[in-house]
Amino acid sequence: MRMIVLILGWHLALLGAITICSDLIYGVALLPMVFGVGFFVIGLAISIFLRKAVSASAPEPINKPEVPLDYY
Repeated sequence: MRMIVLILGWHLALLGAITICSDLIYGVALLPMVFGVGFFVIGLAISIFLRKAVSASAPEPINKPEVPLDYY
């Protein structure tokens, strides 16, 4: 679940950056800039907050060199 929300944060930050760039290029209105900054800030906050939580919850790999292979 955390990984899904982390990926959602990345996408929100990317969508915000694309919206900000397109508004600067085309200069349509102020409203897309407000939504772009909002998406970027929320996505960046989610990404920063969850990047440590996802890596801390990962299971440790099992290192057992004496385990035989299963496909024989």
